[in-house]
Amino acid sequence: MKHTLLVVAVALGIVSNVVAQNVCGTDQYYQQLIQENPEIENQLEETWQISDGPLSSSRSARAKHIIPVVVHVIHDNDVGNISYEQIEDGIRVLNEDYSRTNSDTSNTRAIFKSVASDPEIEFRLAKIDPDGNCTNGVVRINSPAYAYDADNSVKSLSYWPSNQYLNFWLVESIENTSSTGTILGYAQFPGSGSWTTYGVVERNDAWGTIGTSTADGRTTSHEVGHCLNLMHTFQSGCGSNCSNSGDRVCDTPPSLEATYGCVTGQNTCSNDANGSSTYSSDVVDQIENYMSYDACQNMFTEGQKTRMKNALTSISQLINLTSEANLIATGVYDNEGVLCKAEFSADRYVVCAGESIDFTDNSYFNVSSRDWSFDGGYPSTSTSEEPTILYDTPGTYSVTLEVSDGTSTVSTTEQAIITVLPSPGEYMPFEESFEFSNLENEYWTVDTAGGYGWELTSAAAYSGTNAIKMNNFDNSYFSYFNAYSPSYDLSNLNSGTLTFKYAYVPRSSASSDVLRIYFSRDCGASWSLRYALSGSSLNTTPLTVQNSDFTPSSQSHWEEQSINISSNYLTENFRVMFRFEPYIGNNLYIDDINIDGDFSDIPVLNSPENGETGIGSSVTLDWKSTGEVYYYEMELDTNDSFTSPTLFTTQTSWLSYDPNDIDTRYDASGLMLSTTYYWRVRTIASTGYSNWSNVWSFTVSETGVGMSELGNFADEINVYPNPTSGDVNVEMNMTTADEVILLVRDLRGAVVMQKQISTSVGVNRTTLNVGTLSKGMYLIEAKTDGVSSIQRLVVQ
Repeated sequence: MKHTLLVVAVALGIVSNVVAQNVCGTDQYYQQLIQENPEIENQLEETWQISDGPLSSSRSARAKHIIPVVVHVIHDNDVGNISYEQIEDGIRVLNEDYSRTNSDTSNTRAIFKSVASDPEIEFRLAKIDPDGNCTNGVVRINSPAYAYDADNSVKSLSYWPSNQYLNFWLVESIENTSSTGTILGYAQFPGSGSWTTYGVVERNDAWGTIGTSTADGRTTSHEVGHCLNLMHTFQSGCGSNCSNSGDRVCDTPPSLEATYGCVTGQNTCSNDANGSSTYSSDVVDQIENYMSYDACQNMFTEGQKTRMKNALTSISQLINLTSEANLIATGVYDNEGVLCKAEFSADRYVVCAGESIDFTDNSYFNVSSRDWSFDGGYPSTSTSEEPTILYDTPGTYSVTLEVSDGTSTVSTTEQAIITVLPSPGEYMPFEESFEFSNLENEYWTVDTAGGYGWELTSAAAYSGTNAIKMNNFDNSYFSYFNAYSPSYDLSNLNSGTLTFKYAYVPRSSASSDVLRIYFSRDCGASWSLRYALSGSSLNTTPLTVQNSDFTPSSQSHWEEQSINISSNYLTENFRVMFRFEPYIGNNLYIDDINIDGDFSDIPVLNSPENGETGIGSSVTLDWKSTGEVYYYEMELDTNDSFTSPTLFTTQTSWLSYDPNDIDTRYDASGLMLSTTYYWRVRTIASTGYSNWSNVWSFTVSETGVGMSELGNFADEINVYPNPTSGDVNVEMNMTTADEVILLVRDLRGAVVMQKQISTSVGVNRTTLNVGTLSKGMYLIEAKTDGVSSIQRLVVQ
């Protein structure tokens, strides 16, 4: 057969003439396959013929066909790592459309209601993987290099046998080589091409109707139709005979071309009654059909059901896929799961000290209770399904989750999964020459994939012995790799500059590698592109190209790049991201990253926090260093005009830029109880006095004992559940009977709730309803006889 390529090409030609539409990439995919292997054309025709004609006599007596499913989620450091709920929602849409239980069946026009069909096909997420292990039917792969502009190579990252599972690969975007529209997904017809690539590649924002989805989920229904041997309703235009041209279905009227609206009077072909057509006269186009591109899809037809059933009962791979033995082997036969795996996710895995992380329990199945353990976090334990945990101290930390179904328990521990960066970050000026042995120990995080990506190297350096290298020679991954810096404190600068040395040479004239530099002002919660180098501006050598693994051999192979840091980024948690986008290129090296700038001569106060309460009668006042001056001058007073008789003034000699040096702090003692103090700092240089810093305040506690010293109350009070969104229990172990006042304070020190209770010797418990409080961090203080015990509480 020689007309298949023409069919595909015609459909592609129609799509490519439409500007900026969302399209299916299946035809484009087959055009490429046929160009690479002309034999695919014959395979495709043979596959289509399998589904032609009446319902196959070999159809199983079982009316409903059940198909086990695996969803491979390919994401970029959690961008695109969609929730399990969204994955289930995509399966929900699929099952409604393939059982005609979708809520919009009433929108099927009267002329087509008689042919609208329930295909009797159900899709179930697998519960047993190919190795016999328990699964929730989802595989998550962190691979920025494959998440964007995805093509068939994404399937090599993760694949389960197609005679046991229908594979879906969800990505951020799909490569588009010929259409001007956005490709939402593409599929492979059964038996035409390798079975190891059989399945659907789809954008995650087309899957389901929640989460990242911006659509109705019908892209999945459309693409699965291709997997089950359905063609577009506009395939090859109007055609001639409905039995062997167009989409080969006689109850779907032919359409001249792809259309995108919902025009009910649309009628693009006049030969609707030709051949064995269901229709005796010309009818409107069936814009309701899932295999069209129209916006009002809501049906398959009886003829399409026949094509799908013929494929499922005639193609050996699909026969096995839906067999009872395979349904049992993949755990979907009775669709009842048992508790088998503890698993969790987090909204961020790298934060700065003082920030919180939201965790989610993704364990399966039938979880009735859970116990978390958070190394380095507060609270350190939780029983919540979605706990919020505060991390105060820099380092790398593990998380443990144990779940139970009431009978059995399973657990998981992820070592060093959380990275907490110092806050404030490294002080200025800062120089990074990579003279260490491990990137992660210095709070650098980098992307790698397939042996390519960022790494620490001693093969070349501009200065010293080490640099970071983007290992890229012979790389065929057309996406990007990120290198994330630690945090830097730029809050004491008026302006800043980032400089770095880099070395690169193109591999060939076709090379199109790009280096992009992003800044973050909030410890990596958000990023903004600030600079890019590509083409000739990226080449640092006298060579035009080098078709071999590039290693700079002298300083002449390096160049320096300088980027201004605008005032918006002069924060105490500034970070830099180097993004390398490879295309037929070579290795890149970076060394000697320097951050410097114009230092403010006005000090920035650091601690105690402005407005902090419960301070001890002795406290260290700390501020950040400035540029080189003669002295710092600090004032401390009991009024904010600094005119009272208690005014205290002191000076310290400037020592260095290091904010941890003794010149940027003062140890105050003998402070009055229950008193609010105000303080400020300025500098003295050859040009005179600077302006004063902002004025900050703190309040000394009633006892003169700081919160950090209030550890025991017989024993520490116990607060649970924590976090909570409703009631919280407060447990106190008393050595003597006494009246206890419970105070709930916000982080400004304001009392937002109060309760007095009479306690007896031993353990006492009371309950507070904090459900009306705003979400955030609070302090619960138990006070008696001038002694307090304090615990933190998170309200969700």
